[in-house]
Amino acid sequence: MVSICLSTILASVQTDPLEVQRPPLVTGVVRLANTPTLDGDMGPEEWDGFSKAGGLETWFQWEPGSLYWAGNVPPGRNLVLSLDQSADGWLVGRDNLEITLNLSRQGEPSVRIRTLDATIPGQPVWKVGGALPESVRLAAKPGTAGTFIEAAFTPAFGQAPEAGRRIGIRLDAIAEGEEVSEPFRPRGLAYCFLQTDAGLDLPIGISWRPEITNRNIARLDRIGLRFRVSREEGAWTPTRVEMRGEGAARESLAQVVQPTPGFDSRGNLTMAYDSVIAPGSEVGWRVIRATFQNAAGETFTLRSSIRLSELVDIELGFPRETRASADAQIIRGTVTLRSQFSGRLQGVFSLTAPSEWTVTRGREQNFLIYHTRGTARIPVEFVIPRGAAGTFPLVFRAKIGEETVERVIFYSVD
Repeated sequence: MVSICLSTILASVQTDPLEVQRPPLVTGVVRLANTPTLDGDMGPEEWDGFSKAGGLETWFQWEPGSLYWAGNVPPGRNLVLSLDQSADGWLVGRDNLEITLNLSRQGEPSVRIRTLDATIPGQPVWKVGGALPESVRLAAKPGTAGTFIEAAFTPAFGQAPEAGRRIGIRLDAIAEGEEVSEPFRPRGLAYCFLQTDAGLDLPIGISWRPEITNRNIARLDRIGLRFRVSREEGAWTPTRVEMRGEGAARESLAQVVQPTPGFDSRGNLTMAYDSVIAPGSEVGWRVIRATFQNAAGETFTLRSSIRLSELVDIELGFPRETRASADAQIIRGTVTLRSQFSGRLQGVFSLTAPSEWTVTRGREQNFLIYHTRGTARIPVEFVIPRGAAGTFPLVFRAKIGEETVERVIFYSVD
C-alpha cells in the first residue's frame, strides 16, 4: 500500500540552481492518451519516452482524468515530478505540485506531495499536501542498475487532464536529503500538449486526420476508424500500410497489412481499420497505429488513441470546487450515465461521500437506459459540513448485473 510521508523534513542541500532552470530536453511535446499497467515491469510499447539526462531515463503519458510517469532511478535517489497544471509558469498561482517518490526506504516507496503557492507575487511558499495519498498509485521493481518505478496521479476534480490542454512537466532524480530548488527559484519545465492523435516522421507535403465516430468503445463492440491521408502534388507516395494496436492492444486487436490504394484526384486516400476486441481485454486508453511505407522502404506512422470502456461512463455536473465556509453547504447537481453499449442497460446507481458528509439525494437509485449510447440523468445533492476544508474522495458507482463501474474523484474545499 502506498503511504504518504507528510512529516518528513529533508535537509536543505540543493541541486544546481542553473540546471533546474533549464527546461528538460524531451522526445516530443505531444503526449498521447495511453493507459499503462502499473506493475513495475516495462511492457513492449507500453510507455512513450519522455527524456534522458544525467543518468535518468523517464517516460510520461496521460489519459482523461490521470497522469502517468515512469523512470529508471539510479541507486540512492528519489524520483521527483514537477507539475504546472495550468501551464502558466512555475511561480504563478497555486496549481504547481511537486510529487516525490522516496525509494531509499525499506519496503514499498513512500510519497511526499507539496504545493508551491505563488498567489502572492514575489512570496512563493511550499505548502505540504495539495492532494490526497489515494490520488497517487505506484509500482516499483529493483534492478541491477537501480529501480524501475511507475506512477499515476489523479488530480483534484476540475484540474483533471483532458485532450487539448497544455501542462508543464519536469522529472528529476535527486539524492536523499536534497531538494530540487528553493521555492523562490524558477523551475524549467517542458510544456506539453495532451492529445489523442499524433504523427511520427511525416514527410514534407503529407498531412492527415483520423475519422473516428466515437473514441469510447465498449469491449463487447467492434472498433472502426479510418486514417485519411492527404498529399501535395508530387509528394511522398506510400505503397503499403500496416495497421495494429500498440502495447497491450497488440494482442487484443487485429493486425492488418495491405497495399495502399492510389490517391484520388484531390490528393486523398483513406485506410479503414476494423477489428473485434478479444475477450478479456482490459479497459483503458489504447493506441492504434498505421505505418505507411514507400517503395524505397521509408516509413511514417500515424497514431490515434481510443478507449476500451466499461458499459457506461459516469459524467459529473456540479461545481468543480467549493470555498470553505463556517456554515454547512448544500451542493446540487446531476450525474449522467452515458452508455457505451449497443443495447438496453438497467442497473443501480450509488454515491458514497465521506462519513461526515450527508448525501440527501442520489445515495442509491435505479436507472434504465433504453437506447444504444443513450443516457440516464440522476439528480444528486450532498451537504458539506461546516468548517470542512481540504480534499475529499467521492465515489460514484453504477452496478449493471454482475459488472460494477466505479469513478472516484477528489473534491476540493479550500
